[in-house]
Amino acid sequence: MFNIRAWGPALLLFALFIAVLLMPAKATMPYKFLDDRTQAGNDQQRVLNTVVQHYGMTRDRLEPVVKSLSRIETELPVLLFIADESGKPLETILGLRRTQHLDWIEVMRKSGLKLSVLFEGVQGSFPEPYKASWTEWRMKYKPELTDDQIRELVFLQLAHRISGRPMAELVKTPTLPMEVLALGKPTRKADAPVKAKDEDEPAPVKGKARIPSRKPAR
Repeated sequence: MFNIRAWGPALLLFALFIAVLLMPAKATMPYKFLDDRTQAGNDQQRVLNTVVQHYGMTRDRLEPVVKSLSRIETELPVLLFIADESGKPLETILGLRRTQHLDWIEVMRKSGLKLSVLFEGVQGSFPEPYKASWTEWRMKYKPELTDDQIRELVFLQLAHRISGRPMAELVKTPTLPMEVLALGKPTRKADAPVKAKDEDEPAPVKGKARIPSRKPAR
């Protein structure tokens, strides 16, 4: 007679073994989208893929780092930006952030990075959320920026550098930098359309034409 009590633990282990086998591969490799864009399941993951590829990082290099981040989608781009601009190793910036529990502004100060790197190309006439940050930076001797303000500026800088779009265009809506980054790094600029030219219209002359000198034949 089949004894369910005797076989109960074995059946339970067998069921667990089958469940592990049936788990999707993505669950065991949660950060595969960092270097494989086809594995990105949403815009946040596509943004991270764009930023990671911009800095030439691999998933193997980043996995030990991202496992220490509480919110990879908001922290990793800032971490990469500060590490690259300051010339410090990722682990050094991560230690300041996670081990010492510092805000991003203190991380920048500890790593010797000036706030001006966040405001390259940013103007006081830009709309919020950038206007308040710019005013704080320009008007105070020791400006204080929140993590959200620094993150917004980092995403703006990254969107501008990666896409090549003008700053004035990227600040039209608060979400536009993220939307642009989600599109990925452009391969090349689209060829400008060639304007048809009237055959009778003379070609423009740039400067003075050089007339080759002719030496008399001997």
